[in-house]
Amino acid sequence: MKRLSILILIFSIAFAFFIIAPGLLNKPFTPYPQLKIADVLDLFTPPMLIPLNYLLLCCGASQFPSLKSMIVFLVFASL
Repeated sequence: MKRLSILILIFSIAFAFFIIAPGLLNKPFTPYPQLKIADVLDLFTPPMLIPLNYLLLCCGASQFPSLKSMIVFLVFASL
């Protein structure tokens, strides 16, 4: 149970960061001036949050998730 609460805390901090930070980073991205740093950060949001969601799914269940629930998770995560 302690591991689940730590994972929830990590996920909530990461989620808050990836939601709030793009609004504050409106500077141009140096290699490509037409891109903003916020746009680059938006690209990293799914690869960072989907594995955290997966860990919450696995640790929150009393047993390892079934194939059906994993497929449902991956379908919704890809949207």
